[in-house]
Order: sequence, then structure tokens, then C-alpha cells
Amino acid sequence: PTPGEAAIVTGINPNIGITGSSIPTMISGAGFVNGAAAWLVQGSSVIPATNVLVVSQNQINCVFNLNGALTGQWNVTVTNPGSAPGTLSNGFTVIPAGPAPTIIRITPNSGNSSSTVSIRNLTGTNFISGASVKLSRTGNPDLYASDVIVLDSTNLTCTFTLPAGTSPGSWDVTLRNTDGQSGVLPNGFTVNNPGPVITGISPDSGLTGNSITITSLAGSGFQNGATV
Repeated sequence: PTPGEAAIVTGINPNIGITGSSIPTMISGAGFVNGAAAWLVQGSSVIPATNVLVVSQNQINCVFNLNGALTGQWNVTVTNPGSAPGTLSNGFTVIPAGPAPTIIRITPNSGNSSSTVSIRNLTGTNFISGASVKLSRTGNPDLYASDVIVLDSTNLTCTFTLPAGTSPGSWDVTLRNTDGQSGVLPNGFTVNNPGPVITGISPDSGLTGNSITITSLAGSGFQNGATV
């Protein structure tokens, strides 16, 4: 068969990873086709990508396992079936594992159940691109943040979705770097009940001097023991 055109690799995100970690990446470029394979190459050392998914001719999603990887710069190579490889020289950097992260504060530090909370600042030390953030409380499933953006090694932003019925009270905030090291801010975030909302009452009128039986007081967030 006649070889096809080589893929063109223009970038990889993230472009840095810690030795010993497993890091999901997005490779950008042009001319990617189904069946393409990806590698990190440094001299005679080669790290093949796993879970390779050709999203489009311009994007490949894959995972690189950096267990035992040498530190320094690596070439990013994509090869289409039957084609010459396309390479981004020194496109990815492997760094040694650093100290564990710490969390100092989170802003805002509370939110209502049945709401979405945008965290403007989660500050601390030793944050790494690709870190994950979660809320945890004994007896409850963990709540993982979405849209985590590591701005630098001391600050990130993210979003927490607090489903209806989320247990009120204090929750621990945990940040986990891609090298498996974690930092915890105990009782750093508080979940509040949103409070009751009244949408209607029936009957909605009465004569002075009479006792009126309300057959329906409608709304949300009502709890046993409420007063009216």
C-alpha cells in the first residue's frame, strides 16, 4: 500500500508530568486518523501511549504512564497506520516527584445543597497541573470538583456541584497531585441547607375572627419541626 501522509504534531496538554505518575493528555495537530499510535521518545527510551482515542483529525486523547521515566525533555510522536511518524521535538517534560501539596484556604468556603459553587481561590503549596480536588465527609460519597484549573503552584480554581440532599456540615477538602501525593484541609468547606421557599398557600384569604385551615402550603426545603 502507498504510505499516507505523516501526522503533524503541534502541541500536547499538559506538557509536563511527574515521573512515576500516569497522566491523561490531549495531543493536538493535524492529519490524525483512526488507528494512530502515540509515543514519548527520549533517545532509546520509548513510552507508548495507552487508551488512545482519535477524537478528530486535529486531536488525540491518550494516557502516558511515566513510571520509571527519565526526567528531562521528550519528543512527542504520532504515527498513522502505514505512514511516517510526525514528531514534536522536546514537546513534553518529565520532572522528578516533588513534596506533597498543602491546602491553606478555600474561597468561598461554604455553599448550599442543590447549588453549584465556583471556587475562586484554593490556595496552598506544591500544586501540579492535572491535580484533582474533592470534598469528603464520613458516611457520604466524595464530591469531586469539575473544571479544575491549576493557575500556578499555589493557586487553582474549580467548581463543586452540591446535589440536593447533600449532608449539611463540615467537609474535608483534599487535593491530589498526579504523582499520588495529597494534601487535606480538614473541615475546610461547609455545606448549608438552602432554607425553605414558599410558592403558594391555599386558601389565600380569610375573614377576621375566623379560624382558617390551610389545606396546602406549597414550596420546597420544608423540614420536620418547621414553624409557620
